[in-house]
Amino acid sequence: PHPPGAPPPAPPLHSIQTGLFIRSHKLQCLKRRRIRPLHWKAIPKSKLQSTFWSQLDNFEIEVNTDAGNNINNIKTLNTNSLLIDELEKEVVGVFSLSPKREEKISKKQLTSTKAKITLLDVKRSNNIGIMLAQFKMTYVDLKQSLLEADNFLTVEHLESLKSMFPLTEDEKAAFEEFKGDPQTLDSAEQFCFELLSVPRLEQKVNYFLFKRQFSEHIEALRANGIILEKASEELRSSEQFGKILKWIFTIGSYLNKDTRLGESVGFSLESLPKIIDTKTGQGNSTFIDFLVTKVESKNPDLLHFEEELPHLELASKLSLDILNSHKKQTENELLQLRKEIQFYEDAGKDAFFPNDKFLHVMKPFLMLAEETFTSVSNVLDGATSTFNSVVEYFGDDPKSTSPSHFFQNIVTFAHAFRRSHHIIVEKQKRIEQAKERELRRLGETPIKRNSSLPNVLRTLPLEGSNTPISKNLPHKQSKVSCLDEETRNDLYHSKVEEDEIEIEEVDE
Repeated sequence: PHPPGAPPPAPPLHSIQTGLFIRSHKLQCLKRRRIRPLHWKAIPKSKLQSTFWSQLDNFEIEVNTDAGNNINNIKTLNTNSLLIDELEKEVVGVFSLSPKREEKISKKQLTSTKAKITLLDVKRSNNIGIMLAQFKMTYVDLKQSLLEADNFLTVEHLESLKSMFPLTEDEKAAFEEFKGDPQTLDSAEQFCFELLSVPRLEQKVNYFLFKRQFSEHIEALRANGIILEKASEELRSSEQFGKILKWIFTIGSYLNKDTRLGESVGFSLESLPKIIDTKTGQGNSTFIDFLVTKVESKNPDLLHFEEELPHLELASKLSLDILNSHKKQTENELLQLRKEIQFYEDAGKDAFFPNDKFLHVMKPFLMLAEETFTSVSNVLDGATSTFNSVVEYFGDDPKSTSPSHFFQNIVTFAHAFRRSHHIIVEKQKRIEQAKERELRRLGETPIKRNSSLPNVLRTLPLEGSNTPISKNLPHKQSKVSCLDEETRNDLYHSKVEEDEIEIEEVDE
C-alpha cells in the first residue's frame, strides 16, 4: 500500500511489455480477419505528382480516440498511419466478413503468411482468373509457347489472351513500378507479370490467332464466291425459269392492257413477291394459283423449275458488302503481318529472346497466305462480275441490287409456286375421291334430272350430246362470254370441282 494522496507506483516493466505484446497480437488477429474491401480505381504513383493525393497530409481530420463521446477525447490527425492505428479496431469490427467470435492467439496465427499483393482492379483480376482456368499449363510454359509459336495454344486460348491484353496504361505503370518478389503477387498479377516480359506480346497473340483462323476464313470466302457465281449462272441459263417468266408476262400483259402498264416490255424480278399475293376478281384465289393451274395443264414440265436452281437458296443469304468487307479485312491483316515481319528483320536477332521463333514460323506462312488470298480474291471478283451481269440481263441495276435481295425475291416466288401446286394437288385428290364415292352411289341409284344433285351436274350434257358446254352453264357465267373457248372450259371445270367438293361434304 502507498501513502494517502501519493500517486500510484509505476507498473513493473515486464507488465508493460506484456500488455503491449497482447495488444499487438490482438491487432494482428484483427488484421487477419477477412474484411470487405472498398473497390476503387487506384492512381498510379507515376501520376501522383501535382495531384490532390500528393497533398493529402495537408488535410486534417478528427477521429475519436475513445469509445466515449467526450469532446476532449477528439484528436487531430494528419498522417495516414496514425489514422489507421486509431480506426483499425472499429473498421475491422464493422466491415468484417468473418463470424464474430473470440479467437485464441496461437503460434500458428502469429506466423501466418502475408496476403498476396494485388495490382489490378478487383473485377479485372477476377475476369483474368476465370479465363486462366482453361489453361492447363504454368505461366512459364505459356510464355514459352508464345515465344516458340507452337501448336499447344488453341484458338480458344488465343482469343482469351487477346481479350486480356493489352493492359491499360495505368495497369502497365503499376507493373513497371513493382520491384518486389513476383511470388508475393496474386495469381492474376503473376500471370500478367510473366507474360509482360514477352516482346511484342499483343502482336504475337493477334498474328498467331490470325494464322490459326486463316484457313477456315479464307475457305469460307472461297465457298461463298463459288455459290454466288453458280447461282448467277444457273439463273441465267435456266430455260424453265425463263418460260415461267414468259407465262407471267403473257397473263400480266392482258391484265394490264387498259392501264399505264399496258405498253410494258418486261418487268423487274423485284415484282415477283408482289405478284404472288394479287387476288383474283372474286378474291377467293390468287394470281399464283391461276398461274400454277395454267402451267400444270399446258407445261407440266415447268412445275419443278426450281430444280434447275440448286444454289438459289444459299445465294439468297449472301451479302456482297459483307463479302467485300471480309476480303478487305483479310488483305489488311496480311499487310500488317508483312510490316511486323519487316520489323523483326530490321531489328535483328539480338533484339529478341534466342527462342523467339516468330520470324521462323510466320514468314513462310505469310508467303503461302498471300498466294491463297490472291486466288480467293480472283474467285470473289469473278463471282461479283457474273452476278452483276445476270442482274443486268434481267433488266435490274446491279449498283442498287444485292444478292440477298435479288435471289430472295425468286426464292419467295418459288416457295409460293410450290405451295400453291401442293394445295391444288391435294384438292384434286379430294375431288377424285368425291367422284369415286358419287359413282359408287350412282351405280345403285339411277340419276334423275330432279334429284338433289347440284345444278351444275344437272346441266351436264349427256354422253354423245353435241350441246356446247357453254349452253349448260348457269346464266351468271355470261360475264365471261368474251373469253376464248379454252378459258371458258377452264372456268367450267373449276365450277365442277367446287360443286363436287360440296357433294363430298353432303355425303359425309
